[in-house]
Amino acid sequence: MFANMLAAQDQLTGYHSVACIKIQPGKGAEYRQFVQDFSSKVMQASVDNGDLAAAYLLRTVIPSGQDARCDYVAVSVYKGAPTAPTGIAGLTKILQRAGLSISAADYIAKRGTMTQLVSAELWRNALQVGSLEKGDYLYVNFMKVHNATDWINLEQKIWKPMAEAWVKDGSMHGWNVNQLVLPAGTDLKYQGVSIDVFPSWDAAMKAQPVADTFKKLHPGMSLDATFDNLAKARDLARRELLVVEEKVAMKMTASQR
Repeated sequence: MFANMLAAQDQLTGYHSVACIKIQPGKGAEYRQFVQDFSSKVMQASVDNGDLAAAYLLRTVIPSGQDARCDYVAVSVYKGAPTAPTGIAGLTKILQRAGLSISAADYIAKRGTMTQLVSAELWRNALQVGSLEKGDYLYVNFMKVHNATDWINLEQKIWKPMAEAWVKDGSMHGWNVNQLVLPAGTDLKYQGVSIDVFPSWDAAMKAQPVADTFKKLHPGMSLDATFDNLAKARDLARRELLVVEEKVAMKMTASQR
C-alpha cells in the first residue's frame, strides 16, 4: 500500500510488499528492542546489498490496541519486479552481511515469540508526490474501488496537483496512490489506497484547505460535482494513522541527485 517514496529521480517500478504485524500482549517493548538490535540492521543490509530499494517499518497510531488489525507494518520496496520470499539460506546471508551472529532459525524463532504475521500483500504505486521520512505521520485511506480507470484519472487530474501545492508549501511531505496486486478478486474489502504524508503530528491534525486549493488549481470546476464523480469511482472503506519508525533507502548516485 506504500509507494517507493524515494526521490522521484529513482524511477522505480513501485512494487512493494506489505506485511501486517500484530504484537503479542505485553511484548511491545521487547519487540522495539528487537527492531533496534536486529531488524533495522537486516533492513539496512538488504538495501545495501541491492536486494531492496527501500525498507520501512511503520507503527499504527490510530486505531490501537485490540481494534488495530496491524500494530506495525513492514514495507519492502523492490528495485524492479518482485523477488521470491527470502528462505532460510537467504536470511542467513543477510544476517551475515548485517554482522549479526544470530542464526536464521533463532532469528525467526525470537521474532515469533513477539509477533504474529496477520497478512502479506503485494502492491504497486500508481501516482506519487514528495517523500516519506522517518518521523512522518501518514493517513492511509483504504479504497473500495468501483472503476479503477476513473479513480486513477481523477486522482491524477484533481488530487495530484493539490498534493504538489501542499508539498511545495511544506504542509505535507508527500502523497501517493497505490493499487493492490495480490491478493485479488471480487470479495476484497479494498483494492487501493491513497496516502497523505505529514511532517509532524501537529501537521497531520491540521485540516488541509481543500476548498481553497481546489478553487485555485481547478477554476471553473465544481467541487461538489468532483466529489460526486469520486464517489462513483471509489468509496473510502477505512482510514488509519501511522508513523514512520524506521526507514532505509538506497543512496542516490551523483547523476540521480
